[in-house]
Amino acid sequence: MNSARFFLFLSLCLTPALCADSPRFRGPNGDGTFAESGLLKKWADGGPELLWKMEDMGTSYSSVSVAGNVVYTTGKIGEEGFVFAIDTKGKLVWKSSYGPETKGGNYEGARSTPAIGKNHLYLMSGFGVVSCFDLTQGQLQWSVDTLERFAKGQEKDALIPHFSFSESPLLDGNRLICTPGAPGGSVVALDPANGKTIWISKGIGDPASYCSVRVYERGNVRQLVTVVKKHIIGLNPESGEVIWKTPIETKYDVHANSPLFYEDMIYVSDGYKKGGLMFKIAEDGSSISKLWAEPELDIHHGGGVLVDGKIYGAATKGGWYALDAKTGKIMASGPGVGKGSAIYADGLIYGYGEKGLLGIIDPNSPGLEPISSFKVTYGSGPHWGHPTISNGNLYIHHGNALMCYRIKADSI
Repeated sequence: MNSARFFLFLSLCLTPALCADSPRFRGPNGDGTFAESGLLKKWADGGPELLWKMEDMGTSYSSVSVAGNVVYTTGKIGEEGFVFAIDTKGKLVWKSSYGPETKGGNYEGARSTPAIGKNHLYLMSGFGVVSCFDLTQGQLQWSVDTLERFAKGQEKDALIPHFSFSESPLLDGNRLICTPGAPGGSVVALDPANGKTIWISKGIGDPASYCSVRVYERGNVRQLVTVVKKHIIGLNPESGEVIWKTPIETKYDVHANSPLFYEDMIYVSDGYKKGGLMFKIAEDGSSISKLWAEPELDIHHGGGVLVDGKIYGAATKGGWYALDAKTGKIMASGPGVGKGSAIYADGLIYGYGEKGLLGIIDPNSPGLEPISSFKVTYGSGPHWGHPTISNGNLYIHHGNALMCYRIKADSI
């Protein structure tokens, strides 16, 4: 990085906190909810103002993270994966290779959304290599081939999921959590400073299945929760001890959506006509039990959101549903924006359909029809990158293009 860019980066990072950071996949809590206010309640016919776009970013299904007025994402150019740092005006700050990237079961491209710490960035390649970069200049600090480390003596290729590793790591204090899915470590914690192993989970043995780990916290209970090939599991964050595990299976072993939490309940939804399951976690956190199953809302990989006791998301066939979180009863249904991803901010659901329709939906609408919508025309391939909102900006990463839309109400 030249000196001008370095000082630009410092000025951006040292600017008083103007933005609500989104330092990981699907927002600060990994649940698709963004703590924004004063956003537009309706868009112009062509959509909100496009502030800028950046193209030639390779192939990607990655979302973006935002921290310190810089946007971070990944893309594949040639055979290499790259991480990009772009300021919120749309100027490239730095771009660094993290090594070979996957073809991903005929869906070639980067997957991982970076996790942002105080001074460093972390991501996982489709081959299961975890890398750490410094935020200021994008220099590689360390990398760990997790299958090389945790699957010694095993056939590594057999442990790479069919669509490749698609996890976004979890930075939990002084631990970086990821899921190699190896017999010698299904879930592991690495030291963010140097990549050394802190703990290895025991007693699971399941391969990874595209799910990003989340933290469940209620009362005195604090656990890591994720879904691996055949189980939903709860782990002790300090030791990696398996506290509980419960069988959960779906077609092709795809569990691409992180669990959602509501009070003392944990919700998981998978595609392929498997619907969703709600579990109740014991008061002491020692076990879970199934509360209900609902067959219609089978979220493939677009994630869901929990708003005022209701679960919202898009089914594999394209219909949108609102479920009562306590009973699983369908409270509303409608077209939404078709099959795709869902996030929530400032009283509205933002839906991004995999055919490119982007819209806002009133959660209280009985038909879940968009208030406003428009077609995203930049970029290439399926529209699978989940939207991100930060400081009144809406970021959409579609294939080789990153777009920034102004959705703050004061922009018009």
